[in-house]
Formats: sequence, structure tokens, C-alpha cells
Amino acid sequence: MTPPNVQAETIKQVTKILKSPGCRKTPVFVQSKETAVEVSEVFAKERLCPIFQLSNVTGEGLDYLRTFLNLLPSSESDTEKFMADQPLEYCITEVWSVPYVGTVVDGIVNAGRIKAGDTILFGPDSNGKFESSAVKTIQRKR
Repeated sequence: MTPPNVQAETIKQVTKILKSPGCRKTPVFVQSKETAVEVSEVFAKERLCPIFQLSNVTGEGLDYLRTFLNLLPSSESDTEKFMADQPLEYCITEVWSVPYVGTVVDGIVNAGRIKAGDTILFGPDSNGKFESSAVKTIQRKR
């Protein structure tokens, strides 16, 4: 439903940003399953940025995105990025309080392992101190 002139301007801006000195990526417009397969194998090594044009109305282009995502290597086998044998490192992205439950944190495990019942240290705070706490439950939402 995007008017052609708006789509063309958006593509032009995205391409310009990707090629800029701060990004230095080569945009690749994925318009076939063959291209999706090729790009999934080399995009990280060759500084490629796959671009998928999708329609929320018709679903056009969605098959190419699914093909690409299904062919990406698992990050769980990437031992250089994630080290399960290291101490826990958890980057908190959100904190909120739930009535009758307590404090809930959302974030990403960057290293180590964690399970319900573990005692952990939060910090450092502005004074460089750590607070002890216990993990009640864990949920994986995304």
C-alpha cells in the first residue's frame, strides 16, 4: 500500500545509510529464494545487509525472509561469542515491579549459565557495590 514514490525514497535513504562510513555495508535486495540462500551463507563475512521488501497485506516476500532465517547458523554453537563456562554476565534491559510477585528484570545472558534457585549478584551500583538476590523463575519470551 506504500505509494511508489515513498517506497523509492525509503529505499534510497536506507541504501545511503548502509553505504555510509559509519556502517559500510553492501545492501542486497532479496527478491528470490536463491538470493536468500546465497546471502544467508555469506552476509556476515562479506559485510552484506539483506533487505527484504514485505507486504503485510498480501504476504509477498515473506517466503524469502523465512528461507533466509531458517538457513542462518545457530548462535548457540558460536563459542567465541557466548561462553557458557564463564561467570554469569546478564545485561538488564528493563526492570519493573509486579504486585505480589516482586521485582522483574528483562535482559540478555551474555555469558555463563543461570537457573531458577541460583543466588546472583546485581551490580555494580553507582558506589561500586553488588546486591545479592535469588532467581525465583526464568521465562524466555523472545
